[in-house]
Amino acid sequence: DDARLDLIRVAPGTALPGHGHEGFEITCVLQGAFGDETGDYQAGDVAEGGEELDHHPKALDVGRECICLIATTGRLRAHSWLARIVQPVFGI
Repeated sequence: DDARLDLIRVAPGTALPGHGHEGFEITCVLQGAFGDETGDYQAGDVAEGGEELDHHPKALDVGRECICLIATTGRLRAHSWLARIVQPVFGI
């Protein structure tokens, strides 16, 4: 299947490309914070969403980079043409 486990690190104030999902996503914030259309999440919080999740996450400026452990099933549906081009390179 297309299950993945990723550890990501994002500088404060940096936005990730907008995307949707073909499966389920669970994000555990290990350090820092991020926000998206569903709310703001701090260290220790867990965010989850299914195929209906369509968001544009951004690391919040809380003085530390945002580090998250993300488990997903299915592939991402990138919004921008650039993200769709690099998607196969990173296997997301």
